[in-house]
Amino acid sequence: MSGARFWLIAGGIAYLATRTEKGPGNAVIPHAGGLSAVRLGSGAASDYDPEGDDKESPDQTQFAIDGNNTTSWDTEIYRDGFAGVHKDGVGLYLNAGSPISARRIVLVTATPGYEAVVYAANTIPDSIKGWTKVSTRTKIKETTRIPLDTAGRRFRYYLVWIVSLPPGNRADIRELSLRR
Repeated sequence: MSGARFWLIAGGIAYLATRTEKGPGNAVIPHAGGLSAVRLGSGAASDYDPEGDDKESPDQTQFAIDGNNTTSWDTEIYRDGFAGVHKDGVGLYLNAGSPISARRIVLVTATPGYEAVVYAANTIPDSIKGWTKVSTRTKIKETTRIPLDTAGRRFRYYLVWIVSLPPGNRADIRELSLRR
């Protein structure tokens, strides 16, 4: 192969390589500044609706941790918000696999404007009152980093409790990660 032909082929390969798009499944959660991601099992996300029918899109929960920003878990549509159905909220919790002292949750959404509080527990309580509050009430943006304060305690479950809904009365979580 001549030198010119080699460089022409190499240049074409380099050009095409820089134009390639990444497919789903790649990391979509922004870097969390010095904290390490908690490795979650494939069944680590679960819905939580103790003030309703105990179901909040259970067939979509794994979309919140699948590494794909085009899939999501979302709430039902609440025409008059939570007040219209006499609920304090609904949520999605992560099972860390064993008790850990998590320091941050990173949440990605396509429906910014809702508010959430993070709670933690070592068993799944029957009501929100059985959880330990580990964050302040946070207004959710497209990407939100929620600092957690466990006071040094370790918890196995971390719940994102949605307490107000965005315009459209439905919230989604595209990706959710736990950091320590």
